[in-house]
Amino acid sequence: MFQGDLKSLDYILQTLDAKTYAIPGVIVNPNLNVTAGGESVFFYTRSTATAASGNAGDSVSYTVKGNKRIDVALTSRFSIGAIIPYVNVAAVTPDAIGDKVIQETIQQSNLYNVAFLTALAAGATAKEYTHDATAFAALLEGIADFKVDNKISGLAPTGVLASPTFFSELIADSKIHLAITFKEAADQAVRQLNIPGVPVPVVECADLSAVSFIVVNSEGVVAPIVAKTLEVVSSVSVGYPGGTLIAGELPYGFKIVTKSDDLTLDTTVGYLVSKYTEATV
Repeated sequence: MFQGDLKSLDYILQTLDAKTYAIPGVIVNPNLNVTAGGESVFFYTRSTATAASGNAGDSVSYTVKGNKRIDVALTSRFSIGAIIPYVNVAAVTPDAIGDKVIQETIQQSNLYNVAFLTALAAGATAKEYTHDATAFAALLEGIADFKVDNKISGLAPTGVLASPTFFSELIADSKIHLAITFKEAADQAVRQLNIPGVPVPVVECADLSAVSFIVVNSEGVVAPIVAKTLEVVSSVSVGYPGGTLIAGELPYGFKIVTKSDDLTLDTTVGYLVSKYTEATV
């Protein structure tokens, strides 16, 4: 649901898309369902497997297994509350206020990215890579750990979020710097690094500092944000005659899927999100 003009909605969606670390299918799960009122989203996780070994020809035991539904309430929000003085709303068009909407949405994107990384780091399994390892070796170690720890479920990582320092060290690593390519447009704020031999993109996160990098499978990260309301009206009602009021909100929520949510994960070592720091020795 969206209340407002479509031109302003277009400004919001394009700005959010260019600035976010939550890239669908790479970092976050794109398979979400939105409730009718747009106040929450829901998705389904997998249940325990029923495969068993035995003798050929024996009877098969059947077990009822169902998927688990998880709801994410969009109860937090980022808001826009901007007034353009001495610009009459009757004469202004969405194009004329586009810069202001973009400016506000960029700030919302920054706030969202910080909140997203905080939730991600809080829900991730803490891991360490080998002391004094190069950035490239550390990255390969993290990806290998993920595959080994999740061999029961068969899950593999789909993306990596890297701190600016770790991202720079990857670029400078003598083993790879001549072969790397950037997936980056001239005006794109979030960079992706594609490394030959590494099966997932590495995304630079300017707001990540507590850990070197985070390895994710997108099924384990849900981070919906909804452009629900934006109104461009006269500011007379709030005490600014002759001006234009831009008011709106972007509700959001987060869910990091754990072993208690996805029952196909190994109960001892399985995870969908892991965060890495360098071992002290």
